[in-house]
Amino acid sequence: MLAAALALQGKAQDAAEMQRMMSEKAAALANGMVDAQREMMRLSAAAMTGRLGFADLPHVSAAIAAAGLRPAFRTVKANSRRLRRRA
Repeated sequence: MLAAALALQGKAQDAAEMQRMMSEKAAALANGMVDAQREMMRLSAAAMTGRLGFADLPHVSAAIAAAGLRPAFRTVKANSRRLRRRA
């Protein structure tokens, strides 16, 4: 996707869109890392206090991954809406 965007360089509007796309991706990555860390801490606290049962352990990694990906999905949805309005 980024290689295709680089091929479209030329107009100032395209350069601005490329810059916005890169900054949104960086922000989504940082937010995802923070949210995944927050979920790990929440699950660790639940395990230490006994609120996380043995049957819940298979779902732990999926919960961390979902928390980490949530900002990226939110950004993709917002980008889609914004670009649809522009077209």
